[in-house]
Amino acid sequence: MSAAAAGVLLLAGSIAAGGAPRGVATAYTTRPGDTVWEIASRELGPDADPRPLVDAILESNDVDPGTLGPGRVLVIPSGG
Repeated sequence: MSAAAAGVLLLAGSIAAGGAPRGVATAYTTRPGDTVWEIASRELGPDADPRPLVDAILESNDVDPGTLGPGRVLVIPSGG
């Protein structure tokens, strides 16, 4: 098992056990029609600026937002 896969399993276990504490990244599996902007906006809430989290998601996952498809597991960094 790769280190990335082990990390996703660890994160998934944390989420299943009651959620990740502040400062810990979480895992999100994309659904049809998801965009990184929408994912960040949902994570932060309607009054927050999602741009820093969008950048962090893109950097953490080495993802091109134009190729984001359903079923991709993304690490969502915490703003802490």
